[in-house]
This record gives sequence, C-alpha cells and structure tokens, in this order.
Amino acid sequence: MMTYGFPVNFIKSSLNITGGFTYTQSPGIINGKSNISNAYNYNGGLILSSNISQNVDFTLSYNANYYEGFNSLQTQNNSHYWNQSAGCRFNWIIWNGFFVQNDVTGQFYNGLSGGYNTNYVLWNAGVGKKFLKNQKGELRLSVYDILNQNTNVSRTYSETYIQDTKVNTLKQYFMLTFTFSFSKGAVPEMRRNHHARRSWMLFQHTFGKQYQVGVIRTNKNSYRPERWWKYSDGVREVVDESVAYIYARFFFSYK
Repeated sequence: MMTYGFPVNFIKSSLNITGGFTYTQSPGIINGKSNISNAYNYNGGLILSSNISQNVDFTLSYNANYYEGFNSLQTQNNSHYWNQSAGCRFNWIIWNGFFVQNDVTGQFYNGLSGGYNTNYVLWNAGVGKKFLKNQKGELRLSVYDILNQNTNVSRTYSETYIQDTKVNTLKQYFMLTFTFSFSKGAVPEMRRNHHARRSWMLFQHTFGKQYQVGVIRTNKNSYRPERWWKYSDGVREVVDESVAYIYARFFFSYK
C-alpha cells in the first residue's frame, strides 16, 4: 500500500491519496487433482480530513476496491467484482455545548451473484447538549440508519469455492442517552477495533500527561479480523485506518 498526503491550506484540511495491491496464491486438491487459485486485489482512495477548529470537524472519503480471482482447474469459479464506498462525517459544536453529528456512507457493489449487488446509503445523525460543571453531562438523541437501508454483503473466495453472503443487520432505531463523567483524572474512550490506537494517541496528546486515557476496543466487524484481506469491508477498513494513523502520527498539527 502506498500513501501520499499533503495539506489543503485554504480549507485548513489535509488530503491523503492511497493505492494498494494484494496478490494471494492458494493451492488446493480437487478430486485428486491440483488446483491453483490466484487472487488479485486492487484498491485506491481519497481522504479529505479537516483541521478547522475544535468546534468543526469533517471528513470526506472515497475508496474503490476491485477484486479478480482465477483458478487453474475450476475455471468456472473465476470471478471479479467491484466495491465502492463514499462517506462524509460532520461534527459541529454550535453554541454553548449544543452539537450536531452526521455520518453518511454509501456502499456500491457490482459483479456479485444475482441479488447480492446491493447498493445502499447508511445515514446516522445525532443532536445533543453538554452541560453541568466542566461539561461532564451530555444528553444526546441519536438516529441510526435514517433511510432504513442498512445491510451487509461480503464475498469469500477460495481455491475450491466462491461464497457471497448477505447478513441481516439491525436497521433504523432511535436512542436517547445521558452520559455523566465521574472521573477526575482518567478519560475512557470506546472505539472500534481498527480505530482504537489512533484514538488513544490523539486523546492522550490532547488531555496531556495529567490525565490517563484508556481505550475500550470493540469488535463489531462484519468479517473475520484474522483474514481481513479476503473481505472487501476488511480491506477498506484496514487501508482507511492505516492512512489515518500515519497522518495522525507524523503529519497532524495539534495547534
């Protein structure tokens, strides 16, 4: 994987361009005969991340993933497909602790089996208010999957079979939450698996040595993490988070 990043000064943001290639060869035996499976995965993307102020934060991203597989024996299992993902995240602290959050992601598939080329838009949003002393209290109303389109599609390719999978997922729901922080010297933070390390580094640097930041890592992946390179969702998440971590570690300005 290759990454090139540079600042976009007029909007106080940074642009990262990524590109990668993965090749996997898997031998197998079918009815006593040797079969060689060759899999090629090409991916590329753009990530525009803001650094405008503490009150406004946005991220625009696009990632394309092209996969093709060839078998020396079972040529009927040769396949190829596209997966594209475009996303926008926007967080805004409006005034006096009031905030809005938006997270929109579009997923587009082409080349899978009939009925699996599902395109959908996942839109999550929330509004809330921070209050009490030192803004330790937070009341938030969140809406998940506003368009009620959430689904999950993946392809598994091996030397002997191709499997397209569609998983039933939790669709639209509302959540009202109240959060109060009792801690005076520690800051807990919960993040998804691949996002945990970068979150810990950023929060620890922001709060300083007088606070101890702890990250609770969750694993809600739609794929097997130990074989992430075989799933389009896995390749996309690992590539995106690797780029974001490299930028945060070596290029991000905390000023």
